[in-house]
Amino acid sequence: MLAATALIIFVVEAQIPVPVPIPGVKLGLANVITVYAMFIIALSITGRAIIQAYG
Repeated sequence: MLAATALIIFVVEAQIPVPVPIPGVKLGLANVITVYAMFIIALSITGRAIIQAYG
C-alpha cells in the first residue's frame, strides 16, 4: 500500500516543473512515504522487542 502511494506521488511529482535548471534535481516528495514506512517498521520492531523482553 505504501509502495503504491509512493509510486503515485513519484509520477505526479514528475509532472511538476522544477524551478532549478539543474538536471536531476527533484523535490523528492515520494521519500516522505519511505521515511514514514521506516518509522512505522521501527516502531513495530521496537514494540516486539519490548514485548519479548518484558512479556
